[in-house]
Order: sequence, then C-alpha cells, then structure tokens
Amino acid sequence: GFSLTSRLLGERRLNRVKSEIAAVAGELAPGVTIPYGREIPEVQKAWEKQAPQIAPFLDAFTPSLAVRLAKVIKAGQASAVRFETLSLRRNSLILTGVTEDWDQCGQLEQRLMALGYTVKLERQEAVAETEVRFTVNAEGGGP
Repeated sequence: GFSLTSRLLGERRLNRVKSEIAAVAGELAPGVTIPYGREIPEVQKAWEKQAPQIAPFLDAFTPSLAVRLAKVIKAGQASAVRFETLSLRRNSLILTGVTEDWDQCGQLEQRLMALGYTVKLERQEAVAETEVRFTVNAEGGGP
C-alpha cells in the first residue's frame, strides 16, 4: 500500500523533473534533439556555436574598463611613477615605466595588488643614473 503509493509519487516527481530539464534544454538549444542525460553537454555545445553572435550583446552589459583604468592611473600617481606604456584588458595589465626609486616600484606593486591583480614586477638598473625602469605584468583585477 504505502510503499507502492510512495514509489508512484516518486516516479511522478522524477518524470516532472525530467520534463522540466528537457523543456529548459530545448529553450537553451532550440532545434537540437537532446537525448536524456546529455542535456548539459549538448546545451554547452549549442551555446558555444552561438557565442560569437551574442558576444557583442553580452559585452554591452559588462562593466567599462574606464573605471579600472582610472584606478590604475591613480595607483601610478600615488606611487610617483611615470607610465610609458599601458595595456589594459579585462583580466590583465601590462605596463612599463620609470621612477626615481626602487621603493616606488614596490609601492605600485602593492597598490595594484590591492586592486585585485596578481603582479609580476621586473626592475632594471638605473637609467642615466637617476631613474629605474620597470615592467609590470599582472593578471586579474576584478570583473
């Protein structure tokens, strides 16, 4: 009695869940026949095919790099360094510059780490006896 009813309710619930999964997979990957149990890989494959077409739309919702650029520039100003080149991307930063003191490079490194970057700092010997050249390769930096 009770175990049969319990089993029937369990099967009905499982069938509803399977039906919902199939419906969601069908919405995410329209026109694709998806065998049961392959929903996730098939939807991922369909999304990868669509990614180039929807990338410009999704990029419109990602935060601008202008705010992060301003923070990097302020970090350089606060550290009294002069940037010569700066390349900023969503997940990386490359910059070169000069400063009067080795310690100012370390200050810049700390400020960039505070912004969420994993920093690799390279310093070269003094140029013209007064300036230190440096290169920063950094990963991360937030969304």
